[in-house]
Amino acid sequence: MKTIDNARFDRERFRRNKYEYGEIRDAFPEKIQELLDSSFDLLSPFIEIIDPARSELREALIEHTLKQYPELDVAGKPWLTRYIIDITDMAANSIASDIFRELQHISEGQPYNPPEKYERYVTFYARPRVPKLKTKEDFRFLKDIPDDVLTQWVEEDNQEEIEACEYLNGLKSAFIEVVQPTLFKYFKASLDELDAEGWNRYGIAVGAAFECYREDCDDLCYYLEKGCLDEDSGLDFYHFAIQMQHEQNEKYMSPANK
Repeated sequence: MKTIDNARFDRERFRRNKYEYGEIRDAFPEKIQELLDSSFDLLSPFIEIIDPARSELREALIEHTLKQYPELDVAGKPWLTRYIIDITDMAANSIASDIFRELQHISEGQPYNPPEKYERYVTFYARPRVPKLKTKEDFRFLKDIPDDVLTQWVEEDNQEEIEACEYLNGLKSAFIEVVQPTLFKYFKASLDELDAEGWNRYGIAVGAAFECYREDCDDLCYYLEKGCLDEDSGLDFYHFAIQMQHEQNEKYMSPANK
């Protein structure tokens, strides 16, 4: 599944405009020079780094999505293809922009923001999921339950928790393997200078993008399974998801469900 990519054309035009401006820069008043200089400086990272990285990430994630979620590879539903592109485009935009911004903050010596959430974000986004295992004490509020029954409950719940963490960690590892080559291609110089905290901040940005991407893909699979994608809504994925949530809320709040 290939998408239209105008990034190369945009970069070539930008470079040509920048070169032509450099040739006649001295003809402008100083204030105009300062304005144009700052404009080119502001646009350069987006045109030269963020946009091409985003484009490559999107194409890689489209392919990855169809492999990771084969149930979404359905012929005859172009709107489903459009939703997949929406999801992967959002993920690619988030990763490219957030990584660029975070690396810039690190190079400028800025602390992580918000600082009070740093440790929690490192644990949740930048580390593998760790199973939260239960003991029989977690069920002691239930009276008169035989000890062997409590033992069975604990074993069953813990096994489900372990399997769930292994599944999510596998999805995250696969996602990272897909996006990391592009990130190292466009941000290698900055990544090579990271210390342990810098890598944690990098992990937060990638992990946060993964969580949003995974939730979006899970939602899309759910809508497909429930028959919500039999017809084209005419909306992009995110407006479609809002519409679905609104309809579910109305159904839940209807008198028939009270």
